[in-house]
Amino acid sequence: ATVLDMFDRQPSLVGIAHSRGPYEGETSLHLLVVNDRETELMRALKLVSGRLSVNEAKTVMLSQASGRFFHDLPMRHYGGSVVAYCACFGLKSAIRLMMRLFAFLDLNDNPCHIT
Repeated sequence: ATVLDMFDRQPSLVGIAHSRGPYEGETSLHLLVVNDRETELMRALKLVSGRLSVNEAKTVMLSQASGRFFHDLPMRHYGGSVVAYCACFGLKSAIRLMMRLFAFLDLNDNPCHIT
């Protein structure tokens, strides 16, 4: 079974973030972005939208990667949120999908505190 198969069975796993250390706040969505897995990312985003409550989806989508790893260059330019990561890595289809699925995403209300 792949990680995405596990997410299908238990969608709440998508939002589990590193709780401390150099990768604090980073989720599986961030990792899919940096590994250029846009197809898998879009599948996971649809799971978040369709199978989690609005509050759970907000928690996942507004998660900020903020650990020490993200304070140095070039990682500082990634931003903290999944949307910012997608912008940094050029995942345009994923950004369009997020804007369509998650009406609560207001990029002005969720700035990265690192950059």
